[in-house]
Amino acid sequence: RDGSFSDQMGTWLSWKRFYIFFNGIDIERIERNKRREDRPFTIVSVSRLEKNKGQSQLLQAAKHSGVKNIRIILIGEGVERRKLESLAKELELEDRTIFTGKLIHNNAIKYLEEADLVVSLNCNGVFGNNVLEAAQVGLPVIALEHPGCQDENQKYFCMIPRKETTEKTAHAIYRFVKDPDFARHYGEKSQNFSKQQLISWKHRIEKEFVLLDEFYNEKKAE
Repeated sequence: RDGSFSDQMGTWLSWKRFYIFFNGIDIERIERNKRREDRPFTIVSVSRLEKNKGQSQLLQAAKHSGVKNIRIILIGEGVERRKLESLAKELELEDRTIFTGKLIHNNAIKYLEEADLVVSLNCNGVFGNNVLEAAQVGLPVIALEHPGCQDENQKYFCMIPRKETTEKTAHAIYRFVKDPDFARHYGEKSQNFSKQQLISWKHRIEKEFVLLDEFYNEKKAE
C-alpha cells in the first residue's frame, strides 16, 4: 500500500508465500491492570530512547494537555536520554517524569501492570512488544498510525495521525485522564485485541514449524 517493508516483501515473494506474525506473548505470566486511585494518572512508554521512538513528542504532548496530575514513566535506555531529561526540565515535567533506564522484562511488566495508559509513538511500526503486552494487561493504548499495518488491527487502539502528532496526542491524553468511560472503552478494545490476535511464544513457534513443513512438502513434491 505504501512501500513499507512488509508490502515490498509481500509483492516480491507473492502474498501466498509471505506471512506476518505478531511477536509471541507470555500470556499466563501477565496479570490484569491494577487500578489505584491514590496516585497520579500514570503514562508508560517502553522503548529505546531514540529520536524515532517519539518520547519527545510524548513529553511535549503531556505538557500541552494541561493535565497536572499525571506521571510519565519512560522505560528504556538510549542515546537520546540526556536530551529527553533536558526537555522534561524545560517543560517543567522533571518532577513528574521517571527515567527507569533499561529494565529486565519482569520489572518492565510491573510498571505496565500499574499503568493507566501506554503511549507508543514509534515512527517505524505499531505493534512492538510494549503494545502487545499492554493489550494483554488490558491497558488503553495511544499509538502512531502506520500505513503498513492493516486497518483492522489499528481499530483496537487510539491511533494518532502522523501530522500534528503532538497536538493530537495531547488531546487524547486529556480525554483519557478526564473521561473514565473513554479510557474504559479503549481498555476493553485492548482486551479484545489480546483475545483475538495475541498468541503465546509456544503457539507462535508451532505455527512457524507448520509453515516450514508446508514449504518443505511443497518443494519435495515439485
